[in-house]
Amino acid sequence: GLDAAEKTPALSTWRRDVVGAAWQGWLSGTMTLGGDTSRDHGIRLVTRT
Repeated sequence: GLDAAEKTPALSTWRRDVVGAAWQGWLSGTMTLGGDTSRDHGIRLVTRT
């Protein structure tokens, strides 16, 4: 969960600025993956409403 993630290098170093918000959103359920045909990889992270 979020408490465990806080102790990882992904959230305790410069990486927090790169992946931190997206990863925390994914773990907390406020963000989800959505299809996006305009992107090369076909997906994007979407904020849940």
